[in-house]
Amino acid sequence: MGRVNIGELLLQYGCIDDEALSEGLKLQQETGQRLGETLVKLGRVKQDDIDWILSKQIDIPFVIVDEAPVDAELISRFSLDFLRDNRILPLFETDDEVMIVTDDPFNQAAIDKIGGICGKQVNVSSGSGEEIARKLRKLETPGTSGQPHEAIRAILDSLGGTRFCRLDFLIRDGICALKSFGRGEFLDHGQLPSLTTEGKIKECFDALGIPFLYHRFENCGGDRLLMVFPLVNRREPPDMPAFVDDFGLYLPADVTFTDALVHGDAPVFTAPEPVAGYTYIATRARRHEHHQIVRIAETAPSAVISER
Repeated sequence: MGRVNIGELLLQYGCIDDEALSEGLKLQQETGQRLGETLVKLGRVKQDDIDWILSKQIDIPFVIVDEAPVDAELISRFSLDFLRDNRILPLFETDDEVMIVTDDPFNQAAIDKIGGICGKQVNVSSGSGEEIARKLRKLETPGTSGQPHEAIRAILDSLGGTRFCRLDFLIRDGICALKSFGRGEFLDHGQLPSLTTEGKIKECFDALGIPFLYHRFENCGGDRLLMVFPLVNRREPPDMPAFVDDFGLYLPADVTFTDALVHGDAPVFTAPEPVAGYTYIATRARRHEHHQIVRIAETAPSAVISER
């Protein structure tokens, strides 16, 4: 790829005028930021316009990064500092290629480094640098030097606004590994050595004041897995009869039933089947009763299934 002057492209597409370009170049000299970033900071152009122009100019796909799944194993091969500095998010790989999204498709040195690490051809797409940075921040493991409930709060905060969230606590050999699922991303947050029992995990959520639904699993080797569905936001259910096919991070305002176990101060009761007249949260399989409200877990992996 040859280097393209983003300022000239913005002029060509009518997104800025000569005055805006001069202002952006001046701020670029003062801050050392990219020209596109300075123009966005000045309010002269939107980042989406820059991303769209780049994808059109060099005929590569434009990715809505917030909606893209994340391969935590693939990303773990690279330094997060390197990915952040270059605003690159590896998406997935095949036998021959690795797909990445970046807000600077002409950063050939960084692209070559990706290819060298993977030993594969790099397939480049463009996308929002802010969205890339936001995705990468979610991959940062919360510090474990403080209280474990602070690490859990940091993860929940990073998943704010998602329609579905699950935290997985795997207790093995006296160590607890923590993973999260939300926005279609399954992320590894490392270890929380102080959470060695189910009781201590529950104490953390009690300290946060967050009730939750959960499933408990154990294998023959004594490993224990606790899948936790936090109830952290409040939503009013729709008028009945209704069928609602989303699992929101919500705290029911009235009596609710679920097929999961329940912990914490919430008006939720465990029941294997829906109860007429009440909201029912199905975390394992979809229920089709039309005469009551049913909420299901959406786009959840493994044990939590959504069917259409």
